[in-house]
Amino acid sequence: MNPASETESIDWESTVIVGEYTVPSGPYFDDHFLVIVLRSGRMLECTVGNAKNVISDLERAVGTKIVFQLCNRTDATSRVLYPSAFAEHPLFDFYREPNGFYRFFKAVRYFGVTEISKRLTRELAEYIRSLGQEKQEDRHS
Repeated sequence: MNPASETESIDWESTVIVGEYTVPSGPYFDDHFLVIVLRSGRMLECTVGNAKNVISDLERAVGTKIVFQLCNRTDATSRVLYPSAFAEHPLFDFYREPNGFYRFFKAVRYFGVTEISKRLTRELAEYIRSLGQEKQEDRHS
């Protein structure tokens, strides 16, 4: 997400999850990120350093103060900031891609920093699906 250009187009009312995560790629590469998950399942993310442009709009939309706590972590970890029902729960499950030429190539390209893949936790994926089902039920009522 490019905060300068995308803030105009974000439908803040469709924000359903806000979180942060870190990966062990600092200090030479970005390693601390803000994630906004929309009702559609679309994930917008930017570095926490670039998030200053969106924080006030985001806080207004979700009705809570956004406080980052993972800035000094050196491992892959994540947490949910909003909604409060999931606060402090992990945002992502992290995993490494299987060994192979592509993983080796990426490690060489990024000076030995191997990329860690991520996906929303099952709990959060189910939550987003349930929101979609509620929306469909409302249309049929």
